Amino acid sequence: MTHFLRLAARAVAPVLTVAGLAFTAAPANAGWDNVFQVCCWDCKPKPKTSYYSAPAPAPTTVQYEQRCYYEPVTVMKQQIERVEVPVQVKSYYWDPVTTYTQRSYYDPCSGCSQQVTVPRTSYVRKEECNTVMKVVERMQMVPVQVQRKVCEKRPVYTYYGPTTKTYDCATCDAPAASGASPRIDELRQNPPSVMPETGGTIAPQGLPTIPGSMPRTSQQSRPYTGTINARTTSRSGPAVLRGEVVQNDQITPRAGAKLVFVSAADSTVRQYATADDFGNFDLKLPAGTWYMYVGNGDGKAQFHKKITVDDFDAREFKVVSR
Repeated sequence: MTHFLRLAARAVAPVLTVAGLAFTAAPANAGWDNVFQVCCWDCKPKPKTSYYSAPAPAPTTVQYEQRCYYEPVTVMKQQIERVEVPVQVKSYYWDPVTTYTQRSYYDPCSGCSQQVTVPRTSYVRKEECNTVMKVVERMQMVPVQVQRKVCEKRPVYTYYGPTTKTYDCATCDAPAASGASPRIDELRQNPPSVMPETGGTIAPQGLPTIPGSMPRTSQQSRPYTGTINARTTSRSGPAVLRGEVVQNDQITPRAGAKLVFVSAADSTVRQYATADDFGNFDLKLPAGTWYMYVGNGDGKAQFHKKITVDDFDAREFKVVSR
């Protein structure tokens, strides 16, 4: 019985092989294996295939640059020309014609018959041809070359490749530190001072200020001099006045204007200033109240205003001459 089954299996094996080749997409070597190894179908490992995805495209940026230029273009332009042309014109006119008629009449004085010629005027229409000049307009298209503006945009692509990193050796020594930083729990004995000492003073800067922006109080305009006691004295110095002399329009500078400052405490104390070509003047006045006069240098001056300045005061103002 077992021998019979073996013979039947060997007889059926070729038929199964042909059917497998016709209806399956198995490899060609599978048929040779099926002849000798009927029960070992797919015993050999299948070939392995590995797939990898394509690398991602490099990031790009697109910018458009515009370029404009002019190119010559021929266009047709309408042109009108006026020309005189001779034309024959027929005209009519009336020509006077005079005819004479002989008439006779009886003269009772002479008793004879007298003949008299009587003129008669009539008009006959006549025609003539005259040559006159007539203006005719002729229109024609003329080619004209003009410049036409052309603007074009071109894309500019910028590609960014992968980042390249460079590493130093791991055993290299680190650079020496410039100095040890203080610890959190460290308490410094002598911290650096920022404020000046009590006896120090700050010199006045003398910077120009906007008119009216600097207060007139002496506490803020005077420099710090420390604690005042019996052995110290206050410092004093002149005030700096800067300004511009303009005409009534408040724009045109008044060059060569004379300014006279008269002390309110003593009228004999006077300070003089002269404006330059641009109308600017610069003057130093002692602290106090002053009367300002503006003149042309001819010995006459007009009162302008009353000012009060303090020590080391800096003022800027505009003087409008009247």
